[in-house]
Amino acid sequence: MKRLPLMLAVLYGATLLGATSVKEITTMKEYNLLAKEKKPVVLLFYAPWCGACEKIKAPYEEVASELKDTILMVKLDVDKFKPLVRSLGINAIPTIYIRKAGKLERKQNLQQAIDAVKS
Repeated sequence: MKRLPLMLAVLYGATLLGATSVKEITTMKEYNLLAKEKKPVVLLFYAPWCGACEKIKAPYEEVASELKDTILMVKLDVDKFKPLVRSLGINAIPTIYIRKAGKLERKQNLQQAIDAVKS
């Protein structure tokens, strides 16, 4: 039984230990700084209480870890950014946007976002 936490750490990787390549955006100042980012940015709008958001969390973090040198992947809690969420017309979560070459663009899913920032 004492080996179970270690086995979980191996199965779930660094996420279990708190290390992640996904940056949590917590203020509008941080959000506005994304416009100056040189790398393409993938933005995940989520809520901690959202079941569908929990399902995308592991794949999102995995991709962020794999592409951390070329793409910045961030997440924003919709409950903390209500005016921004309204201005972007977000009415369902999770929602993914990309920021590339100064333009913000909504994507249907994670794969579509990754393909768009890689091209």
